[in-house]
Formats: sequence, structure tokens, C-alpha cells
Amino acid sequence: MLSDKKTTPKKVKDKKTPGKKPWGDDQKIEAVQTYVALGGNFYQTCKALSVPECTLKRWRKTQWWADAYEEIRQQDNVELSHKLKNIVARSLALVEDRLERGDFFYDQKTGQVVRKEVSLRDAHEVMKSSFQMKESIEKPPVAALEESSVNDKLAQLAKQFEQFAVTQKAKPAINVTDVVFIENKDDDNAN
Repeated sequence: MLSDKKTTPKKVKDKKTPGKKPWGDDQKIEAVQTYVALGGNFYQTCKALSVPECTLKRWRKTQWWADAYEEIRQQDNVELSHKLKNIVARSLALVEDRLERGDFFYDQKTGQVVRKEVSLRDAHEVMKSSFQMKESIEKPPVAALEESSVNDKLAQLAKQFEQFAVTQKAKPAINVTDVVFIENKDDDNAN
């Protein structure tokens, strides 16, 4: 059973209304699913499920909510990825067909739909965008490269600071003495 216990201690005890049953696990999971489906809109979730705001606020602070939320989001991402994969496959098949057999064109003279060869400009655009997509898939993300290079630079700087600190400790201390020049009055009188 999904527990409604908060991770932090309660300051004020909730007064339970007599005759009300506790919320079931199915209702709690439905609340999380509705919350995700509504894009994280708290108030619409409350209205859609007729769950009091204070109850939903309490649920959102629990660990089971965070776990269920993450699991549902991952499931949505997998489903979306699968749908996008199907769309990409169908789109590529359509583009391939058009490149091989031509675009559909209504011939006014004959009154029929015929295929005409794809223009060079359109074929070039397809080739260019396909090449860019292929490169973006094959290359690692730039942010990951930048992050690793920044981490490497920071590590090098840390080593240099360590070496600098060690060399500063090894150098003998230099004592500075203030020197004050005083004019010799005897020298001025002798001249």
C-alpha cells in the first residue's frame, strides 16, 4: 500500500472526517497519472479527480509520489520514443518512394494524376537534412564534450595550484627591512 506518511514530521495533526474511507492505491496512482497527463498542473488535477488540494499537496511530498511520477514519465518517454521511431520510419519510406518514383502531379491536359521527377532543389534539401541528422546521431552531444573539457581544465588548474602551494612552502622566507636614508650634515659642510 502506498503510504501517506511524509518524510518530514507533521506539525499539525489532520482531523479525519468520520465515515470517510482512506484513499486507495488505484486512486493515488490515477492522481499521479492525471498530474503527468495534465503537464504537472496541480489545480486541474484536483478538479479532474475531485481530490482536495490539501490531500494532493500532502501526496506530492511523499516518496511514493516521486517514485510513481518518475516511473510514469519514463513510460511516457518510451512510448513517445516508439511513436517517433515509427513516424521517422514511415517518413523515410515516403521520402524514398518520392525520390525513386517522383512526386504526384495533376496533369490538366489528361485529367489524371501522374508522377513527375523530384526537382533537384528538393532532392538536395532531402540529402542535406538527412546528412545533418546522420551527423547529429553519430556525434556525441557537444555539451558532454564541453563538460568533460571543462572538468579536465579544472583538474589541471587544481594540480597547478597544488604545485604552486608546495613551492611557496619550500622557499625560504624573505625578511624585509625598511631602510631610511639620513643626510649626513658633515658631508655638506665639507664641500
